[in-house]
Amino acid sequence: MNSGITILIPYIAFLIPIFSALRLAKFNNDERQQDVFIGLPTPANALLIASFPLILIQKSTLAGIDISSIQSLFNSTVFLIALTILLSYLLIGEIPLLSLKFKTYNWQENKIRYIFLGISCILLILLFYSAIPVIILLYILLSLFNLKS
Repeated sequence: MNSGITILIPYIAFLIPIFSALRLAKFNNDERQQDVFIGLPTPANALLIASFPLILIQKSTLAGIDISSIQSLFNSTVFLIALTILLSYLLIGEIPLLSLKFKTYNWQENKIRYIFLGISCILLILLFYSAIPVIILLYILLSLFNLKS
């Protein structure tokens, strides 16, 4: 890579707090967020990012599952830059995402929430910290699926 560009790479990480602040400013009093979140919630994004070093230090085989490919992703500069840009967009994007706010505990009204929580628990038991990126991806996919149904 060009040394001028290489010197700028560490500053790309500043996109996350900048877009988190933009998200909080943009959606803080948004009335549309009664039953859904608009954009990726900042705590979910922070949890995902906080999982990266934990994923790198955990065992590469969990419950007979080889997670070394997941670990190698988090050592890739290109992947981390692309993920930072994607997460920055998701923070402020006008995408309705599932809220885990339960108004009732009725199965029919909360089916997607219960499925998400159940799968998340299983993933955490099997993959420990490596489950967190998978859970966030599942959260986004279930939210998009839920919108279409």
